[in-house]
Amino acid sequence: MPDKTKKPRTRSEKKIGRLRIGFNVLVQIVLILFVVAMVNSFAFKHYARWDFSRDQKYALSDKTKRFLDTLKGKMRITVFFAPNTPITGDVQNLLTEYQYAGKGKIDVEHIDPERNLSRAKELFDKYKVVTDESLLVLDYEGSNKTVKASLRHPRWPILTRAEWRSAKALV
Repeated sequence: MPDKTKKPRTRSEKKIGRLRIGFNVLVQIVLILFVVAMVNSFAFKHYARWDFSRDQKYALSDKTKRFLDTLKGKMRITVFFAPNTPITGDVQNLLTEYQYAGKGKIDVEHIDPERNLSRAKELFDKYKVVTDESLLVLDYEGSNKTVKASLRHPRWPILTRAEWRSAKALV
């Protein structure tokens, strides 16, 4: 029987083994970075939003989405809410959904009438608003519509069907 003892590796063989391992690790890192970049690129191009809230309070109806698609120009929504108003967060989230569905056709400006008095007064004069309560002003191609927050419940949409129709009449 032949002697099966391993002969010791030389220094150059150990160096080559280390180089192979290092190269292998480098290739794996490059491949992982490439896969992450491709997944990120795909996710960026095929972005989707979901509403996982229990009552779907931020989901827009198909009719609202179709209306937003029909906008030809920019619609400006000015929000006159103090930050401590109970529905401020809901309104901001819903307007964010309108902006996303409007594909850049909706601009939203949030104004705290208590802190930014000069800007609030300027816009109150522009839109001829004479109230101290929280409201939204929709401005589309020179026509505007005022929606008072006192008419809203946190789970109601910002605009009712009739208000969307009158806003659509602005189009």
